[in-house]
Amino acid sequence: NLVVSANVGGNPTRINAGELQFRGVELAGALRPWQSFALRAGLALHDPKFVHFTAVTEEGTVESADGNQPELVAKRTWQLAAAYSPDHSVGGSVTVHGVGRRALDRDNVFFTKPYTTVDASVYVPVSRARFEIVGRNLTNQRFFTTDSELQDGLRYISAPRSILGRVSWTFCRNRCPG
Repeated sequence: NLVVSANVGGNPTRINAGELQFRGVELAGALRPWQSFALRAGLALHDPKFVHFTAVTEEGTVESADGNQPELVAKRTWQLAAAYSPDHSVGGSVTVHGVGRRALDRDNVFFTKPYTTVDASVYVPVSRARFEIVGRNLTNQRFFTTDSELQDGLRYISAPRSILGRVSWTFCRNRCPG
């Protein structure tokens, strides 16, 4: 079953519109060449499509998207990451995410451009404290994330670049008493 938002008599509602098929493969791997350094990679290859999809447009015509790619679902995504995390000195990580083009409409006429984002962090341990700066979406890509559940065609946009600081404190170094 495929549940979508629809306008029935001027009121937003959810209806069963058909069937969706999602096939594919996801691969992931990690390599730790030494104790404090790790590399990770992932790849997803998908073949999402509407097996059966029928909807009524605002004009009252019946629309079929059978065999088309669902909105905002990428056929390809990937990720590469490197992390350096020594016990008692400066560490950090870098992660690069890639997402392929995605359909913007059920007719598969309009597509998004592929995008790449970068996240990174660096931390410094000082005694029992750890000071960290984290950057998300450092490439400042703005892309559609999901469709609104309230109305067809409304989409949420990703957050812009963000930089934040974190401080953590370790209360017990090895085993806590008790």
